[in-house]
Amino acid sequence: MFRSSLAVLALSSLLPLAAIAQTPVDIDFIEPRQSKSNFFNFRNRPTQFQSGWAMTLRITMRNELGIVTQSGPPYFPNKGRAGYIIFEDPDGCLAMDSLNLTPEEGCPMTRPASDEIYVEFTPDVDDVGLEDNFGNSARRLLSIDFLNGGQTFDAGDGFDTESTIRLGPVTGITRDLPDGGSEEVLDGYSFGADDDIIGLVLIIQHGAGIVYDEQGNRKVPYEVNNMAGFTNSVSYELNSLADKTTITAGIIVPPKLVAPFVVADECVGDPVTCDGDILWSVDGLAPQSADVLTGQPSGTVTNTFEDYTALFDDTLYTISAYMVSGLAPNRVVDMNNNGRIGRADLEAMGYTVLSRRATLRLNQTRGNPCNGGVEEVAYKDFDGNGVAKLGITCPASPVGLSRVPR
Repeated sequence: MFRSSLAVLALSSLLPLAAIAQTPVDIDFIEPRQSKSNFFNFRNRPTQFQSGWAMTLRITMRNELGIVTQSGPPYFPNKGRAGYIIFEDPDGCLAMDSLNLTPEEGCPMTRPASDEIYVEFTPDVDDVGLEDNFGNSARRLLSIDFLNGGQTFDAGDGFDTESTIRLGPVTGITRDLPDGGSEEVLDGYSFGADDDIIGLVLIIQHGAGIVYDEQGNRKVPYEVNNMAGFTNSVSYELNSLADKTTITAGIIVPPKLVAPFVVADECVGDPVTCDGDILWSVDGLAPQSADVLTGQPSGTVTNTFEDYTALFDDTLYTISAYMVSGLAPNRVVDMNNNGRIGRADLEAMGYTVLSRRATLRLNQTRGNPCNGGVEEVAYKDFDGNGVAKLGITCPASPVGLSRVPR
């Protein structure tokens, strides 16, 4: 009886691995590198600065039927030309919406509805300000987001110079023309699905990665942005040493892509002495004491410098990724209302999920909040005393070496 119980236990422990082995796509973060031996240890997680670091995903195919391009076989994608990695084609007639092919022998002249399971990709490089003429055309037009290069909402009883807050990277720029006018640069670089790897879902459940209502509170039901649209480059390896076709998608992380969003009341209690603890609403949640959130001793706040530094530097940042067949959603909704976003939500939205979840956990330092201010902070008078913003008291600090946090 004891042996049989052990056998059942061993079999049950292997079932999740077997399920993973059946996914047609593997997806992993290869940059930043993270320790697999002690995944949750703070010291074993990589530490990044607020922007400029590389986030790179490797997407590996398993047992695909082949690759299709607009030019027909035998041909594989060059830079700027889309490729379609096919895993299933039940009716034997290729009919992806973004591919115009001459009907294959035995297929109807009128294209049937798409029934393929596939990954679409375009080897390409995108960035803010670079004109983008390649990739999935329908998605590229939607990702030109110059006027709304972030989420905009009213912070409510704002005591900042502006109560309208724009959260997230601005994703387009204008350039001057010889005749004295200007025009928008079309860059295909924004919130939502990416035009060069359209099935990638990148979830950053912090700051700009969360969808807020007009007052900066989390939407109900909980909803997150697909941040894959900030992908800078997509490349591929036709056949690796492991006999696999792999796609590499990379992001050079811009400011505010990975950061908490804070609505602060810096003056709580007496409006003259501000003798209460700072109140913070972090990422659209109910306001709490900043001292509680940062683990600092409760008491009169005399310098907000340490509070903001502690919040941004001590947050555990978690990023996850999936691949789905075809075009991924621009936003993912918490369909089962459990407060988390995952595979079940994507499936409930009607998507065919091709991979397990890839997870990246990292530390990130905001650096000196006195250098350019804290752009991720809005202000609101939570306690109703008429004052919400004191401003950061910056310590005097001459220019010198900055020791790397280790």
